[in-house]
Amino acid sequence: MNITSALKAQMESDIVACESHTERNGSEALYSELVARYTVVDPSFKSGLSTNGKAAAVGSEFDYRPELRAIASKLKMYLLIGEASDSSTSPLQRQVMEFIERGEKIGKEEYHHVTEPGLIIPDYISGPKYDTWMSEINIFNERYLSTHPLHSSIHTAFFHRKTKPSAYSDMMGHLKALASDHTFWKETAPKENAALTRSQKTLDQFLTEDIKRCEQYLNNPNDEAAGQKLYVEITSKYDSVINGFGNGLYQYTAEYHFYDPEVSGESLIHNLRVLHGKMISYQATQFPATEKNTGGRVSSMLYDVFISHANADKIEYVDQLKESLDKLRVRVFYDKDTLEWGDKWKDKILEGVGQAEFAIIVISENFFGREWTEKELKEFLNRQNSSGQKIILPILHKITASQLKERYPAVADIQALNSVDYSCDEIALLFAGQLIKRLKA
Repeated sequence: MNITSALKAQMESDIVACESHTERNGSEALYSELVARYTVVDPSFKSGLSTNGKAAAVGSEFDYRPELRAIASKLKMYLLIGEASDSSTSPLQRQVMEFIERGEKIGKEEYHHVTEPGLIIPDYISGPKYDTWMSEINIFNERYLSTHPLHSSIHTAFFHRKTKPSAYSDMMGHLKALASDHTFWKETAPKENAALTRSQKTLDQFLTEDIKRCEQYLNNPNDEAAGQKLYVEITSKYDSVINGFGNGLYQYTAEYHFYDPEVSGESLIHNLRVLHGKMISYQATQFPATEKNTGGRVSSMLYDVFISHANADKIEYVDQLKESLDKLRVRVFYDKDTLEWGDKWKDKILEGVGQAEFAIIVISENFFGREWTEKELKEFLNRQNSSGQKIILPILHKITASQLKERYPAVADIQALNSVDYSCDEIALLFAGQLIKRLKA
């Protein structure tokens, strides 16, 4: 929202009007006037201003004083955001403002007033949204505010969040003071921008390192504390970088981008496996193989992978696998798409066999005994044996390892995936990991 000086003055005047209106009478008229005024500026202005359940005695007006207080809070937030945007708000400062805005909503949604006879308990804020909000602020405080004078005060408010009724109002006060500390944000901005620039230059390297760390943990997930630490580091690092990073995870609140740091057991392993795949996918699509990011290694091959398969498996399985690889921009030799009208198909297929970095061999009962599938397999085995490099990536499709060993003993010693255990998207992600390792070698 572009807040001009005139609009700012009007907002400040309306905030005073809302906060000073203590009588029921006239509250509805003021509410209607303000909604009409600011809906022109922000069509969603009325969002969050619930007027349900209004009741009034005969001859009395409806009471809109709670809505007037909500409007005052909303206008204050507009002013806060407007001031920050005028001074080139940093991402961290915007995060603080989001905390404030969410806090205003939580203060209404999870407000508790005790009316038990004989009990004198102050009003308080409590609930799952409040807990999540407090936890996120604490993580933010420890990561970014260690040098700020309010660091210890924010930590104290978080520490007493369950036992001190004023913890909510204390935290809101700290956040508003923090958001208004323009000197701190101006001093922080150059460091933040420099760090952002460095991270952009080395994001590919970070991904490579973190993908490897995930693989190391998933291969030996015995130290759960180390896994939780890795989970917190990875989620905090890539949540704002990779779109939908938390989707599909256990104990993740999408509305607030909250990743539970205490996730454990099979849920932790599942989450790290999902994030591992997403990092591989992101790296494959955002950092395609070039001389710059592969350390000088540029593939001379025309295709990243050749899919060797039986025609009978196309519709039921292989087409879907091809689509998954296409989503990652993998260069695939797939006869259905690659062969054109008039091509000598045998020559074209042999050309693809010789110009593919890898071969995904979909081995099924339909594969057995077919002249051209077995010829392709033989060609790839010869290439792999002569080069000493990994080329063949077998997929067992509706067959057992025993059947594979019986038909193709030379392939039985090569680690294979089973189509029952992995989706096509998961296989595509695993392939992208193999390709990246090859190009970075």
